[in-house]
Amino acid sequence: MSTEKLKPCPFCGQEVFIGTSDDEGNYRDEEYESDPWSGLTYTLIHEYQEGVECPIATHHEEILGSRLYDSREEVTNAWNNRQ
Repeated sequence: MSTEKLKPCPFCGQEVFIGTSDDEGNYRDEEYESDPWSGLTYTLIHEYQEGVECPIATHHEEILGSRLYDSREEVTNAWNNRQ
């Protein structure tokens, strides 16, 4: 997971990460970027933390929402501008 300059979650203040995925939205590790055999997209990951209530946090390694982005810049701009 990469820690681009993303704003914290507006609901709980926790950190949000950029995740790497294939074209179908399947989560991949960052090494996948160097050899993306099934396409390359990016998405947001907001890990659930026990005891912290947040309406958009997901369980460990689940992808936040179903939106896939073509670049790290695109996902960063979308999150930081709440698009």
